[in-house]
Amino acid sequence: VSGEMEELLEGLCRMGALGISDFLDRRFEGVLQTQDHRFEATSRGGIVMSTMPISDVLTRRPFQAFLLISSVILLLAGVRGSVLYAETARGAAFGPFEHYRVETLLTRNGTTGGAIPSPGLSEFG
Repeated sequence: VSGEMEELLEGLCRMGALGISDFLDRRFEGVLQTQDHRFEATSRGGIVMSTMPISDVLTRRPFQAFLLISSVILLLAGVRGSVLYAETARGAAFGPFEHYRVETLLTRNGTTGGAIPSPGLSEFG
């Protein structure tokens, strides 16, 4: 074993004896499992640089309040729109189960009636 490796192993053994050898591993596991809530004391701009920005921002109370208020507003707008439609509409704008056909009567080159070719299955290859 080289001298550098021996020095590294000696440092790791000392850290293990003091019980601090795995503090980075435990911190990283806490961050991955969203159990590390130290980010709550950081600025809002720090959320962008975190490992899980969506999870982090969803734990902030101001953002939770914003989501709640905006969802209630959107829900009320949808209900209001459907109630307004039910009050003002007199049935469907177009009757149910009706089919409409668009038929060309005159083309730009002057062709009319049955002489106008229509696309068929053979037109698509």
